[in-house]
Amino acid sequence: MSDFVPNDSEFKNSWDIAAPIFDHFFIIGPNDLDSIDNPTNLYHYPDVEADINFGNLIFPEGCSAGTRNFASNRAVKSEIGKPNQILDTFIYYKMEGTAPFFVYACIIKCCPFTYPAVSKNSEYLIKQMQQYRDNHTDVPEFKCAFLFCTSHPFHDLFFGLIDTLINIEYQTRNTVINLKMLNENAPVPTNVTPDNYWPLSTVSVREAFLTALYNTILPVFDETIAIRFNYSNVPPFAWKMPKREEIAYSPSAVGYDLIMSWISVDQYIRLLESIMLGSYVLVIGDNFANITKTVSFLPTIIMPFIWTSVIVSFVPESMLEYLDSPVPYIYGAFTKNIKGRNINENTVVVYIDEKRLDFPPTEIKIPGYLDLKSKLEQPINHLKTKMNFETMMKILKITSGHIYDNITKKMEQTLECRLDAPNPGTHFHDKKFLDLYTGEEREFIKELMGSQNFDCIVSKLCLINTGLNLGKGSTLSGLGEWGASIENKSSPGKKNPALLLNIFDPYA
Repeated sequence: MSDFVPNDSEFKNSWDIAAPIFDHFFIIGPNDLDSIDNPTNLYHYPDVEADINFGNLIFPEGCSAGTRNFASNRAVKSEIGKPNQILDTFIYYKMEGTAPFFVYACIIKCCPFTYPAVSKNSEYLIKQMQQYRDNHTDVPEFKCAFLFCTSHPFHDLFFGLIDTLINIEYQTRNTVINLKMLNENAPVPTNVTPDNYWPLSTVSVREAFLTALYNTILPVFDETIAIRFNYSNVPPFAWKMPKREEIAYSPSAVGYDLIMSWISVDQYIRLLESIMLGSYVLVIGDNFANITKTVSFLPTIIMPFIWTSVIVSFVPESMLEYLDSPVPYIYGAFTKNIKGRNINENTVVVYIDEKRLDFPPTEIKIPGYLDLKSKLEQPINHLKTKMNFETMMKILKITSGHIYDNITKKMEQTLECRLDAPNPGTHFHDKKFLDLYTGEEREFIKELMGSQNFDCIVSKLCLINTGLNLGKGSTLSGLGEWGASIENKSSPGKKNPALLLNIFDPYA
C-alpha cells in the first residue's frame, strides 16, 4: 500500500460556456498617418489596462497598403460612403492549461476618409481627412485590424460580429450631416450635438454595440442568438450555436482546406503520428493569414490529445532565435525568415504555398495503421474534388475513434484508484499498458509514452478518475466512450449522458 503513487495532477478550468462572449476587443493600426509602419493598439474595450500588444504580430511588415489618387470630391464622397474592405482574416489560437484562447481578426483597408475612429478627440481625424480631401493625389492607404480575444471556439460568430461592426461604423460615418461637414467644410449646425458627427458618432455607436455584446452570454446548444439594430440599415445578425458534439471541431473549420485540398492519405496519417509523438511542426509560406489558419487547424487532427499541443500561430523574425525549446510545438513563420536557419531534424515542415510536406527521417506507424488508412481513403480523396466541412468532420471522427479503439481504450484498463492509500488517488500502470502491444505497435507506444504530452494525458485522466471514485459528481463528459465506460464502472447502473466524441474535450 505504501508503494502506491497517484498520478493525479491539477489543471486549469476548461471552456466555460457561460463566460462573456468576448474578453477584449481591439483595433490595431497606425497611430497617425506619419507612422504607418508602426502598428499599435488604437482602441480597446473594455476600457481597462490590457498588457497585450498585437501590432507586430498582425502586421510584422507594417500597415502600409500603398497610395491612391482621387479624381474629385465626388470620388471622396463615394469612398466615405463605402464600408471598409476586408482584406483577410486570421486566427491566433493557443491552449492555456486545458482552456482554449482565441484571437479572431479581420484585416481591413483604410484611407484618411475611412480611418476607424479610435478616440473622442476628433480634431486629428478631421484635420487629416480635410487635408487629403483638398489634395486628392498620393492619398495613403493602410491596413487596420478589428479583433476579438475570447475563450469561445466559434470563428463564424466572431468574423460575423466584426463584419457587422464594420457595417455599423460605415452607416454611422455615411450620413448626410457627416458628408456635408467633412466634404464641404460646412459649419456645424447649432441645433445638433457633436455626438451626431463622425468621429464621435462612430465611437459612441461602437461602444454601445460592444457593451451590449459584452453583457450577453452564448445561447444554449443548437439555439440561435439574434442582434438587431435600431435606426440603422444594418440587417440583423443571427448565429446558431452548434450542437454539443460539433463544438470541439469548430477550430478546424477555418484553414482545413489549405492543406486537406492536396494532402494524401499516407501524408495525413504520418502527420498525425508525428504530432502525437512530439515532433515539431513548422508551417511556412508568404501569406500571414494562411499560415495562422493552418497552424490553428493542425492540432485538431490529434483528437483526443488536442489540448496537449503547444501552439505559436506566428513567430516574427525577431523571435525565431528563441525557438530551440525542448518542448515540441506547432508554429508558423514566413518562408523568407526561415531560409538559412537550422531546423531541428525532428520537424515536420509544411510548405503551404508549394503544397508539400517534409517529414523527419524515421516513421513509426500508429497501431492499426492499415485499418485507419482504409477508413480515411475515401473521405480524404473526396476533399480533393470538393471542400466540405462535413467531410472534414467525418475524417476527424474517424481519426479520434481510431485513437480511442487502439490507444485510449487500453489505457483505461491500467487505471487503479485507491482511496485508502496514504496518498489517495489514481495510478496509471505504464508497464501493464505497454505490455498490451507487440512489434511495431509497441515501438509507437514506447515513443508516445516518452513524450511530455503523454504525461499530461495520464495526469488529467487520473485526476478525473479519482473524482469519480470519490463521488464528487465529477464526470468524464467529453472523454467519449472511454469516459462513459469508466463512469459505468465507477457508478454501475447510472444513466450516462450522450457522449458522442471520443476526445479529451477542452469544451466539456
